[in-house]
Amino acid sequence: MKTTQAAPPRPGLFQQILLRVLLVLPFGVAGTLWWMSSGRLAPVSKESQELSQKASQLETAIGQLEQRRKDAESGRLAERYDAIFNRFFDGQESLTLWVDDLRQHAAALALDVRPDISELSVEKVAEESLQVIRVRLDVTPAVAIESNQSPYQRMLEFADYVHRHSRRADFQGLQVTGADGNAHLGRLELKLWGIPPKS
Repeated sequence: MKTTQAAPPRPGLFQQILLRVLLVLPFGVAGTLWWMSSGRLAPVSKESQELSQKASQLETAIGQLEQRRKDAESGRLAERYDAIFNRFFDGQESLTLWVDDLRQHAAALALDVRPDISELSVEKVAEESLQVIRVRLDVTPAVAIESNQSPYQRMLEFADYVHRHSRRADFQGLQVTGADGNAHLGRLELKLWGIPPKS
């Protein structure tokens, strides 16, 4: 008796397609990866490097601008600091010159001024030690000098001059005494700031 071997079953159409896809798939994936890395990835990588360089340049530029702003700001602060301190009294000579200047201005307004420096102390202001000088100025109309303005108007004009003077004088009080619109005494209470002498 003769035995025949059965032929292996033929794969179905679906299996054939699946087998061919599995054989072609690795080559297709490898080809796609090669195409992406050579054709598309290089320009993207180059663009990423360029963007990174631009970001670095922008950071550097921002840092430089920030430093310039800080330098300009510190320069302005130094100028303001100097301007404020230049208005302070720096010794007896500057106080004497200030009083002489006030007397001259008062004389031009037909007024007499009698200063009374009553108190000297040292105060700490914003970590700076400053000398505080309390001054009272008694202002009276000058005798036998005619003026178109009333004594009251002249005293107010004098007080305004003291306030606008290049040396800083903080008003603590202003009192004018008189009758019938005719002032005969003006009293200015002032607080002056000075730089204490270095020991």
